[in-house]
Amino acid sequence: MEHITKIGRQFLKEYCQLNGTTIINKSKFIQTEEEKLVSYFLRLTKRYVILPNFELTHENYCYFLPQHRCDSHKCKLQTDHFCHKKRRETEGECDFLVIGDDFVVILEVKGLCFQNTEENEIVRLEGCLKRAQVQRSRMKNLIKSISPKCNVYEYTLLPQISRDDLPINFKTDDTVLFKENLESIETILNDCGEPIQASKDIAEDRFLCSLVGLHSINQRGKWDFSSQRIRSCGTTAQQFKNNSGNIHVI
Repeated sequence: MEHITKIGRQFLKEYCQLNGTTIINKSKFIQTEEEKLVSYFLRLTKRYVILPNFELTHENYCYFLPQHRCDSHKCKLQTDHFCHKKRRETEGECDFLVIGDDFVVILEVKGLCFQNTEENEIVRLEGCLKRAQVQRSRMKNLIKSISPKCNVYEYTLLPQISRDDLPINFKTDDTVLFKENLESIETILNDCGEPIQASKDIAEDRFLCSLVGLHSINQRGKWDFSSQRIRSCGTTAQQFKNNSGNIHVI
C-alpha cells in the first residue's frame, strides 16, 4: 500500500498544485454520455479532484481489501465465497470519483435511453441500474477500507433520461440522477460536504494520495510519470479558464 500512496503523492506534487478543480484523466477516451458531465465539471467554481475512468485490477484492489466476497453475477458457484478473480482482471471501476475535503462522490454514468414503459424497457433499465449499484458498492468498500471515516455518496446518472419519463417506482431512488440534474451538479457536490480548501497541500493528504496512486496504475500494474505518459492522459497540463474559475485538466 505504501508504494501506491507514494506514487500518488509524487503525481500530486508535480502536476496538481492549482487552487481550482483538477481533473486527472488517464485515458484519451471518454464516452459521449460522460462528456456531458465533464462539460459541467468544467464550470465548477470550487476545488475538487476528479478521477475519470477509475479502474482497478484484482491485484490492486486486494492491496486494500485482501479478502472480499465474490459478487460477480457470472460466477457459477452457488455458495458465499471469497473473490477468485485473476490478478490482472478488472475488479472495480467507476466513471468518476469526485473528491472533496471530507467526502467522495462515486458517479456511474449510463447512456441508456428510455423509449416507453413496455416490460422489456423496464427490465433493461432495472438491469442497468442494478449493475451500476454493484459497481458503486465495490468502489464504496474500497474507499471505506482506505478511510473509514470518509463520507461516501453514490449516484447513477442517466443523462439521456428525464425523471418525468419514468414510472413512479424509479423516481423514489435518491441515488439516481437524471438529465435535469446536470445543471445542478455543483449544488449536489456542495450538499455532500466541503470542497478542498485553497490553502491545503493535497500532496500531504494520505487518502487522496492513495486514490490518485491507484488511478495512476495501468492494467499491467505499471506507472510512468514521463512527459509522454502525461500527454497520453488526455491533454498536457492546461488551464481551462471560464467565467467560473480555473479548471486544471491532466
